[in-house]
Amino acid sequence: MKKDKKHTNFEKYILKCEFIKAESLIKNFSIQKIDESLFTLAYDTGSINPYGFICYLIQKEEKAQYHAIASVLLSHGLVHLPYVFELALFHQKRAITLEPKNIGYKESLFYFNDIPERILSDKDTIIVARGILELDPVNEQAIRALETISKLRRNKKAEVLLKKYIIHKNETKR
Repeated sequence: MKKDKKHTNFEKYILKCEFIKAESLIKNFSIQKIDESLFTLAYDTGSINPYGFICYLIQKEEKAQYHAIASVLLSHGLVHLPYVFELALFHQKRAITLEPKNIGYKESLFYFNDIPERILSDKDTIIVARGILELDPVNEQAIRALETISKLRRNKKAEVLLKKYIIHKNETKR
């Protein structure tokens, strides 16, 4: 991403915790640009300040998108911090609470079952997958999550649910 003066100042303000000034610069930023800018800054510097800024925005106006950004910042950009995945999971769940019909937010939960820390249990992952598949019976991520739990961890509940949706998926293709 090419950095202009506005973007460079935005980064400086974030790193100095001058959040009001940083906020004034992002009035015309898309949510994607805010996301990319904060993630890159967190990843490149290791600073927790981009997370502090998104929390500042959440405090001013709680939005699912801000919680989703916070989750990604923590779980991908600030993985060197202790207990970061638990906090990231909190933000992802909050995004879902605010926008319960957003399947993408629900799909993001599968990450927390895939990481070595596995802070989202297989039982909860199956519940999430079932909920997604009830809305979208051919959802690839939900099916993949069930396959992982069924095959790698030999979970019978996942296997039964998987068979149901694999049959449905095959019937849909015809």
